[in-house]
Amino acid sequence: MLKKLTLIMLIIMCYNAGEITVSAQAADIVLRFEINNHLYTRNGVVHESADRVAPFIDTAFNRTMLPLNTVAAALGAETLWNAQTRTVIIIRDGTTLSLHVDTLLPQGMGRPAIVNGRTFVPIAYVTGMLGATAIWDASAQAVYIFDTPSSVVGTIAAPAPTTDAINFSALESRIFELINEERARHGVSSLIWHDGLIALSRSHSEDMARNNFLDHVSSDGTSFLTRLSRAGISHWGAAENIFLGSSTAEAAMAFWLNSPQHRDNILASDLTHIGVGTAQHGTQFRATVKFIGS
Repeated sequence: MLKKLTLIMLIIMCYNAGEITVSAQAADIVLRFEINNHLYTRNGVVHESADRVAPFIDTAFNRTMLPLNTVAAALGAETLWNAQTRTVIIIRDGTTLSLHVDTLLPQGMGRPAIVNGRTFVPIAYVTGMLGATAIWDASAQAVYIFDTPSSVVGTIAAPAPTTDAINFSALESRIFELINEERARHGVSSLIWHDGLIALSRSHSEDMARNNFLDHVSSDGTSFLTRLSRAGISHWGAAENIFLGSSTAEAAMAFWLNSPQHRDNILASDLTHIGVGTAQHGTQFRATVKFIGS
């Protein structure tokens, strides 16, 4: 089994010709998987995935699916399979995670699946539960896995990734639920979590709370459309709601529903995906919701 980090080390990442580089003092393990490529790297050394199976994107949930046995072995985890209940159990550093194949995970995180006799899992959910972190590089169609908690990886200085790298907060989940409940009341289809939008929303809320302002333009002068473009998130429609006030989901929703433009964003039938991000510095609370049609 892998030893845990004894010091919090800063991961510094940058984009260079579409690739991510990581500082030497980062994590015990850095894994890199590419979509549709059965080869992967572990701390820069190339390995072959078990049975030559390759990662893929589950388009139904916009989730990156990796072969469980390969990822578990690379992270030093143990896997057990119960054929009767179709349950896989993952054990790592005293943490046990039980996943039922074809059963939906919380917060639209996808579901495990068996493809060609091999178990694949939504990697963002699994790594988060096991104390690691997944980062998506859209330009390279690659996912990086760090043996480091998301609270440390949250210091990344790079364009926001497009897969989930951070655990959902209860407040963000509640805002998401309230928005979809409002859409259901008006006969509009539910929005789907989009990991890149979550990361961008959190980043903008953090910027507004830290610098004590409320605006769709960030402190460095970029618009929310520019931030989407920089993150490599394609769309054919986009909108953004922001909020300053009481740190409750209900307060944010009340404000947005009483604002015609914000309400229109929430109920727009041509918008399909959502990311919610909140932040607080002292008394400064902010919430950001980003919507796209994709």
